Amino acid sequence: MQDYLSAIMPAFRAPTRPAPTRPAPARRAQARPSNLFLDPPTPELVIGMISSLGKVEQRLRVRKTVFDSPAASQVAWRFLVGNNTHRGLVFKRWTPEADGSTFGDVLYFGTDGGSWHSKHCSCSEKTRFWFQYALRRWPLATWIGKTEDDTFVSLHLLLFDLSRRQMHAHPLSMYGLMNLCTATHYASSAKGCFLGDFEHQSLLTMALTQHAHGACQKQPPVPFPTGPLAVMSAGLARAIFEECAYMREYEAAAARLAARNGHAGCANSNVRGTFLDNNACDCAVGGWVQRCVRNATLASMTWSKGHHNAQTGGGMGWVRPDNHSVAVHYLKSPAEGPWETARNATADVAATPFPPLLWAYSNDPVTTPTTPRFRPLRQEQHSWYTRTCQRPPMVFAARYRASGGGGNPSTWSNFGCHESRGFPSPQLADKVVVG
Repeated sequence: MQDYLSAIMPAFRAPTRPAPTRPAPARRAQARPSNLFLDPPTPELVIGMISSLGKVEQRLRVRKTVFDSPAASQVAWRFLVGNNTHRGLVFKRWTPEADGSTFGDVLYFGTDGGSWHSKHCSCSEKTRFWFQYALRRWPLATWIGKTEDDTFVSLHLLLFDLSRRQMHAHPLSMYGLMNLCTATHYASSAKGCFLGDFEHQSLLTMALTQHAHGACQKQPPVPFPTGPLAVMSAGLARAIFEECAYMREYEAAAARLAARNGHAGCANSNVRGTFLDNNACDCAVGGWVQRCVRNATLASMTWSKGHHNAQTGGGMGWVRPDNHSVAVHYLKSPAEGPWETARNATADVAATPFPPLLWAYSNDPVTTPTTPRFRPLRQEQHSWYTRTCQRPPMVFAARYRASGGGGNPSTWSNFGCHESRGFPSPQLADKVVVG
């Protein structure tokens, strides 16, 4: 795979166009977004968006909202699309879309196969291929991320969070809505288990307790960001996808499975019951982290900044977007309304109201022989967040329930601060790297 990437990348380097002399306005009155910022020469962030062959309209909507932004001048992106007519990895520079336009932002992968393929395999293999590709295509990028085509990402707020001084103090870091699971080794047929999330220290403690007494206790708990947004520092990505011996063995094992039966790599007949099917895509990322690095920093965006989409106060992680929504997931339709609602929520906001909550992850077999350690960094920030965002105001929740506003207020606790649920806007200052 590495040799193949090296061989094809020079031929498929998209043209770099000059940056505008002044920033574009926040809202451009044009029928389609411009490809002007498709390949900035030294992007701060590169993003791969998991998609599928038939989601043409969905990709058009993403281009018109997520990537039609002045912040895109610092971002390079690609849609990661499966094409089961090809084996392995197939790159195409220009991809015709149904509206007759041509966009240079789609990569094809031989991972999908319709109803007879494993969605976990397809997603995790696209993710693995993407990070390998991005490291070589944009070697000077600071951050490499993965998201999904049903997610609105507020690029300017994401870049603001990543630019905070505390993020740059940790060269091996991973940003997203942090959760805990167990991930299957490539040589094992055991299924991975979901354990819980990092929203508050008490929830992480519960997740670790569940692991210690559950069916998956033989496998170590691993941290992972949920699928809507997972961002790694270039240093962490390099340690995993270029320097890690386990990943070379993982890749070889995946190649052996892909050679079965003459089908595409993720056909059920190839991968059912194997590590490529038994690990959820998000959890697979955690397994790679656990087996490739001894120490890393986890930057939890929390449910306040990353959540599913609703048009009301909703329930659990489904809630209406507000002015600190960095990633809004579950926009399953390309209809304009929900996407514009998500974009408008943050259009006039320059910064996130508080920094990511940091955790030190220690996976050293000498100091943590059986269970990795998760230690909160900047304890005062964790304590502030728990005080501020753990439970909604009781009076507001009672009135909301009585008014029939939509959703279930009894499920709002532990799912972040949201204005539609009566929380005050959380404010905690933190310095940002300048220059």
